[in-house]
Amino acid sequence: MRAGYPYIYDIMGWPVADDDYQQRQDEAQVPTIVDPDTGDWGYSVSPDSNPIRWCKLLLLREGDLENDIRRSEQLRASRARLAESKLFKDTGLVGLIAHFLRGIWGHALEEIEREESLLGVRLKVAITIPAMWPDYAKEQMNAAVRVAGILNPQPIGAASITLSWVREPEAAALCTLREQLKQVEIGESFIVCDCGGGTVDIITYTVESIHPLQFKEAVEGAGKLCGAFLIDQAFENHIMSGQKFKFRKCSTEEFRRFTHRVWEHGLKRNFNAIREPSRRSWASTSERRHDFFTLEPLPASQWFSDSYTGIRFLIGDQQRRLRRLGIKPAKNIFLVGGLGSSRYLHTMLHNQFMNILQVKRTWSAVARGATMAVLEGMTVNSRVSRQSYGIQIWMKAARAKPAFSFLEDDISWDSDGTARVSRMLWYFKEGERSDPSRKPVSHRLYMDVDDGEDLTDLTFHVYTCSSETPPCRMDSSVQPVYRLRCALPAGVGDWRTATDDENHTFQRLDKICLTMKFGGSEPTWALRVGNVAVSEHLEVEYVGSTMEKDFEGRCRVGLL
Repeated sequence: MRAGYPYIYDIMGWPVADDDYQQRQDEAQVPTIVDPDTGDWGYSVSPDSNPIRWCKLLLLREGDLENDIRRSEQLRASRARLAESKLFKDTGLVGLIAHFLRGIWGHALEEIEREESLLGVRLKVAITIPAMWPDYAKEQMNAAVRVAGILNPQPIGAASITLSWVREPEAAALCTLREQLKQVEIGESFIVCDCGGGTVDIITYTVESIHPLQFKEAVEGAGKLCGAFLIDQAFENHIMSGQKFKFRKCSTEEFRRFTHRVWEHGLKRNFNAIREPSRRSWASTSERRHDFFTLEPLPASQWFSDSYTGIRFLIGDQQRRLRRLGIKPAKNIFLVGGLGSSRYLHTMLHNQFMNILQVKRTWSAVARGATMAVLEGMTVNSRVSRQSYGIQIWMKAARAKPAFSFLEDDISWDSDGTARVSRMLWYFKEGERSDPSRKPVSHRLYMDVDDGEDLTDLTFHVYTCSSETPPCRMDSSVQPVYRLRCALPAGVGDWRTATDDENHTFQRLDKICLTMKFGGSEPTWALRVGNVAVSEHLEVEYVGSTMEKDFEGRCRVGLL
């Protein structure tokens, strides 16, 4: 899409495995699947292969997954396939994601260059991410982007390539509002329900301005593993268990070709139990012209039951949250995503909630919204935090709340006998709002470093917690997310020698002020040492998917 043009062009013509996939070439969305044996991706994956699915979910730690997702057989199978893959043995998950991104990026460039020269062009690239993604998952995706070479302009002769991250529900909301402005007014709320193949993500926004278009998160979003895969599973189970049907004699390849040809591209998308004839027969495969199965409305509607129930729960939960906060009910509920285009799903949800609308070209709504966000700038003024952010500190035991306990707390003593306990200091809590009107949160700290260590390198370890009430002490719900590191300029920092109750000496730096600011929709950190602002020297280093041995580091941070 070029600035000033009202139409966004979908990338199509995807590589396909064979004729069975030919009709999928003109889809606006390509499935995120990779065959770890051949390297094929998307529609080029053969129907008889066993690909890795749900690549994005693989980026999340076990503790950050909902119980239903964590226990899913599909996710476990994908992890196992990746672990045994020779193709991604050395590069792992980042290599897998990079391989897929490299494929779609290369194809997109080919399609663009059919109509436009890229020589000297300043390209803008938007990558969408789930709203509930933790920072470390985004950083792994960022690493995959670099490995894929997407930000390298030289091979295509572009002048520059810049990358923007756009949250998927926000992209869907922007697309929805831009294309259906008549449906919303200032002060009204609307729900965006992104129904994908694996997960369904939902969030509610309130419109703050039409010109320019601005909105904010009304309540915290949610997600659930109730996407289209549940419908596929129910359909396959029904077919394979049919007493009069011969699919149990089919080869795996033949059965998968049937599901792609007849089910995925036909019955599932067009099914509507209310309008469906009582019986309808379909030939199974070209090789089995004498095999038929009968589609009856009752069992067919039951295939959608689990997905429909999950989506209905998510919508109802958003409405309950709105009522709890005294916010007017959402005027409209917009369905986006592949499953969001289902006629049956729309009919059933409309019977329950009435104000259900399907966005045009639901498959590409998120991508279109991301394109708009890059061209116009994101218009979300305020977001609700999905996790708490804080640091681990030592504080005087006399000031600790709840009171310190010899059984539960780590305790140390200063040389003067003052007892200190280790506690969590939360700067930003789950459910709180990040917006320009929020005042910065600052704490005056000190840092202790062992003798002989580098005194020009300050390190603060930042943790997150997804619990509704974050704990006062470090426990299993608290996870490391990144380090804040600052290389002190020359002459900054007045270190002094101190001792503990056992006469061990160390270096202490007082008058540190670490601040979290909320000037934009995302919180940022600022650091001051004495009277000198050193925020420009502050860098973020993300930790890996597991706890690093040296994360606790060589220093201790305390609360003055």
